[in-house]
Amino acid sequence: MTQDNKTASVTEAKTSSTTTGSSSFLRALQHWSGVAFSVFASLHVATTVSASVSPATYDLVLEKTRGIYRPNMMMEGLVVFAPLVVHMIANSLIFMSGKKSTATANTSLAKKLHTYTGYALGALVPMHIFGTRFMHSYAGSFASIAFAAEKEIGQGAAMGYFGLLLTSGVYHSIYGLNVALGYKLKKPVVLASIVAVLAASYYGALGLLGYLYPDQMVAVRAKYDQFAH
Repeated sequence: MTQDNKTASVTEAKTSSTTTGSSSFLRALQHWSGVAFSVFASLHVATTVSASVSPATYDLVLEKTRGIYRPNMMMEGLVVFAPLVVHMIANSLIFMSGKKSTATANTSLAKKLHTYTGYALGALVPMHIFGTRFMHSYAGSFASIAFAAEKEIGQGAAMGYFGLLLTSGVYHSIYGLNVALGYKLKKPVVLASIVAVLAASYYGALGLLGYLYPDQMVAVRAKYDQFAH
């Protein structure tokens, strides 16, 4: 081997080592920022599920959970926005690196769904942040969300939005947690967890849209005037 070939080989090896190290760091950043954000996501899903009981229960649970992740703007930034931003940046850098595994062609359907739900959340989460920040639900109440769904978005569109957001969020979070923790749970357990949480979440969303207790929605709709422009 000539001196030039040796130099080229050494340079290539160093570049490969640096790239591998960078890729590993980004993967770790992606995994653990996802784990951190899942804490907030779990509280959010639990709040949605509580809407299956009653509007009063939803408001109580919302108050308690927001006391954890939104006691002030700084805490909200640390618990919600920082992990989300880091996760999205890491995802983008991994995507732009263009490095594809040799096993890409054999990627399982479950893994592909995890990727696709991540793309969906990339569009849905900013919409959700806009809705909670700039519409009527930042202060937080069952009535404010019911008003937005019924009077501003439309029940059909709201149901589709909640369904897609919940499906993408629950699947991406539970599957991603198992990946980040080294596949500790077997596939049947992961699938059962996803199905159970989604079923409870969908039922909660029906409550949030007023389908489970029409008699109680009379009192809820009486509060709509405070949200009308």
